[in-house]
Amino acid sequence: MIDHGVRFKRLLECSDLIPRNSRFGRLTFGLASGEWICVSGPSGVGKSSLLFALAGLCKSISGRIHFCGSEPTGIRAISFGSHRQHAPYLVPQSLPLFSQLDILQNVLFVQSISGNRASPEACRDLLIKMGLQDRLHSLPSQLSVGEKQRVCVALGLATKTPVVLIDEPTSNLDADCVSSLIRVFQEATQSGRSLLVVSNDPRLTAFADGMLSLDFEQE
Repeated sequence: MIDHGVRFKRLLECSDLIPRNSRFGRLTFGLASGEWICVSGPSGVGKSSLLFALAGLCKSISGRIHFCGSEPTGIRAISFGSHRQHAPYLVPQSLPLFSQLDILQNVLFVQSISGNRASPEACRDLLIKMGLQDRLHSLPSQLSVGEKQRVCVALGLATKTPVVLIDEPTSNLDADCVSSLIRVFQEATQSGRSLLVVSNDPRLTAFADGMLSLDFEQE
């Protein structure tokens, strides 16, 4: 059980939730403003399915989800439109980038259509903090898998969406990159953003505010 404390406002809550393609039991939990929770569990239990359900990207078998007091807007496919203000922003394990834009332009473009008017300098600073200072003007095709992962995380954190859902962000990162990611996550939560991060990586989970452990439902 996660103790949020009375001083935190819960931005994301679910009750008796069973996402499609999940194999854990009914789930009830809440994510507070400025909180970073890691979701752990064995492969195949439904960690990614949970994130898709919370983002309003797929229907659940049962249960209810509330995001900032209302149900997340349901859509049929991942996109970058204004619905991001009405649902948590999902950063899946693999997210296509705009191939003709460099990574700084990718972040700026996603900001512009999500209602965020942060300066190019702020976007540049975010990418630099994530260790991508030498890749600002590289095209997606020129990036490694780990670099693409960090760009996708930056896309989520660059929006105004108060809750960001991130799936396995460190699977292709070395120790230095993980340390940079941790600092960025901590800065995000200090500013009031909330993060729900799927990870079994102890390098990352050790710094989270709490853990949500999933396991296969007993027959």
